[in-house]
Amino acid sequence: MPLIKANRLRATAITGVRRLPALPDVPTFGEAGFPGTELLGWAGLCAPASTPAPIVSKLNELSLPVYLDPKVRPNLERQGDEVCSNTPSEFTAFSQQEITRVTRLAKELQIQPGR
Repeated sequence: MPLIKANRLRATAITGVRRLPALPDVPTFGEAGFPGTELLGWAGLCAPASTPAPIVSKLNELSLPVYLDPKVRPNLERQGDEVCSNTPSEFTAFSQQEITRVTRLAKELQIQPGR
């Protein structure tokens, strides 16, 4: 994002499903004529699968306000991040869905891991 804002790099399209508030004039790949090419970069707070549900809920309860804090969220959004507030089960479903989708896409495009 800093390189784009400094005019050292030109953004031609966004890989997400909607435009970024930080780059409102940059179209999505779908808008640019390449529908179905969405590729999201995402992150979440994770814990080992064996972590008891009450602890996972508590981690979510304590961390979510940080991301939504008016002093933190604008900084994330300026970098092009989209902050969402979901439950642990919603995040698990989303991440599994994305892993399945991207794995299928990599196989279709015959993309191999780097060596």
